[in-house]
Amino acid sequence: MFDTLPLLVFSAALLLAALWDVSTLTIPNVLTAGLTIAFFGAAPMSGMPVGVMGGHVLLGLIGLVVGMLLFAGGFVGGGDAKLLAAASLWIGWSELGVFLIWTALAGGALAIVMDGFRRIPFPASTQWISRLHNPEQGIPYGVAIAVGGFVAIPETIWLSLAAGTYAGTS
Repeated sequence: MFDTLPLLVFSAALLLAALWDVSTLTIPNVLTAGLTIAFFGAAPMSGMPVGVMGGHVLLGLIGLVVGMLLFAGGFVGGGDAKLLAAASLWIGWSELGVFLIWTALAGGALAIVMDGFRRIPFPASTQWISRLHNPEQGIPYGVAIAVGGFVAIPETIWLSLAAGTYAGTS
């Protein structure tokens, strides 16, 4: 259990971010900050080499810059941008392509589903459903980021660290 704790933390944070985003169209800063801080405890605890950890940190910083550019362009919300950075920190370079492709595919599918949902007349219901139904509101891209993260997780360094089979290739 202890060996897989980092994966559980990362997975739980992604799931929580997706659910929070669907219900409020926000992702709290405490969640993305906590996920980021957790990385700095999980990486050394798991035996991640310092050089690999540095590569993850660099990718997290690049993810933050890219996320902020997407936010500035009005493509994603601020919480989505920060979640993208925190998830990139955990994913690392080896699975970055898989993560980004699946995040983009899930984001496109989510946009199509949300557009269809918002075109259907819908009586006022709970506050969160009404917010999701409002075409003037954003799209919960935290869901897409979570999907990308879940697809990428199995091939990341975390499983090989947990299994004790890391051979220095990430």
